[in-house]
Amino acid sequence: MSATITVGATLHGTSESHYITSVWATDQHGKVVFMQSLATSDTPIVSFAVPPGTTSLTAYEHCNLHGVWEADPLDLLSQRTASADSRITEGLYNGSYFPASYSTKPPSH
Repeated sequence: MSATITVGATLHGTSESHYITSVWATDQHGKVVFMQSLATSDTPIVSFAVPPGTTSLTAYEHCNLHGVWEADPLDLLSQRTASADSRITEGLYNGSYFPASYSTKPPSH
């Protein structure tokens, strides 16, 4: 199974002064299972293979101006349907500029 993280329902713009620096995902144990740094010119969409045994994914992104944003976790076991598989491959974490799915900043920020 693969997953795609898309930053923003309306794709987060990129410029030399405002961009996504990195995108990563953690599993149900908080272990980072994917991490990718982005250049200022990169489109903030990333795809990765979900490791075997992963039952939950939480996406994170870092904006150079607005810091780290955390998506709501997705329980892969309860979502395991054809529809969920489609959402995972087509862009699981979509949201607006300050998306509801990235509604909280981690406590360290």
